[in-house]
Amino acid sequence: MIAVKFSDDVSTVRELAVNGNFGSAKEAFGKFENRCAECHTKFRD
Repeated sequence: MIAVKFSDDVSTVRELAVNGNFGSAKEAFGKFENRCAECHTKFRD
């Protein structure tokens, strides 16, 4: 399930950036980073 959410986050960041909404893309990227941390915590530690 983490991977699906990660993919959705990536798509959101891309869509916002392509449309020139860089402020929102930066905020969305924060969610993207949090998803990385979530996965690393679950599977690497």
